[in-house]
Amino acid sequence: MRINLPPAISPSPDLKGSEPGRMRSALRSRRLHRIPLIVIPVLCMNAIGRPAFDGPLPGAVSAGNGGARMASRGPEAVFTDPCGIGDAAAPALGCSCTLPYGIRELGVAAASLVLPVWHGHIGAGWQSTGGAAYRETASCIVWSGSDRRGSRFGIRIRLLTLAIPRYGSWTGAAADFSLRLRLDEAWSFGGSIDNANGASPDRNGPTGPGLNAGLRFEPAPGWRLHAEAGQAEGRSGEWRFGAEAAVLSGFVLRGGWTRHPSTAAFGAGFLCRRLKADYACSVHPVLGLTHRTDITIPARTGR
Repeated sequence: MRINLPPAISPSPDLKGSEPGRMRSALRSRRLHRIPLIVIPVLCMNAIGRPAFDGPLPGAVSAGNGGARMASRGPEAVFTDPCGIGDAAAPALGCSCTLPYGIRELGVAAASLVLPVWHGHIGAGWQSTGGAAYRETASCIVWSGSDRRGSRFGIRIRLLTLAIPRYGSWTGAAADFSLRLRLDEAWSFGGSIDNANGASPDRNGPTGPGLNAGLRFEPAPGWRLHAEAGQAEGRSGEWRFGAEAAVLSGFVLRGGWTRHPSTAAFGAGFLCRRLKADYACSVHPVLGLTHRTDITIPARTGR
């Protein structure tokens, strides 16, 4: 390492050109000292997680499949994958309740609505997380369309609000995009970008987008296999695997596994007349159990 000596002990203080040289040396030294100030924040940006809006997503179908986004469909897809609302054959209303790790203060309540329209499907949703001491709310509007081959594309706009008494509040908007491509009769590819505009309550900088991509295999009606990879800022890549099978008429069993962190999941779905109920439980090795329950009520399509 080169050390610049102070002027009092400079080896050639009597040279007339030494003063400009010392100024240039001091300027280079200041620039070198600024390098850690630039590098360290960049490294920290890759090390921090999202400060808020990062809790368990509502949706028992997706959770029962190990968190696979492509597994979500109908009203629950309003919160997970915009393309999934295209699976709703009729208007449907859904409500969801999530209890993360048995902590009531972090409970999530959500409601959603999906309507088929002439140009695809539209949906709307609202969810609330936390209690009086800490509360996150998110409302969204979703649209999904498809082409003649059955491939879909979707967009979602979320209005996010974070409120912590005595500390303040924050409001922002996030844009999400998703795509599903039908490769053949059995295989489909799906991908999504969450928070593409980098909305974040962290004043130090925007939050990077979350990326997800995966495959779905349907060997027979009612039987599905899912494999996905996800990447969020400040975290190692997440792998999600899920399977579901319609073992009886109106009854579906689900199971899944997530890597980074390693989490197992299982669930079931019931269809009784016009009422559809789904339940999922995920098991974290350290934090414990997270329970999700969904109720979906489709509209009457005829007499």
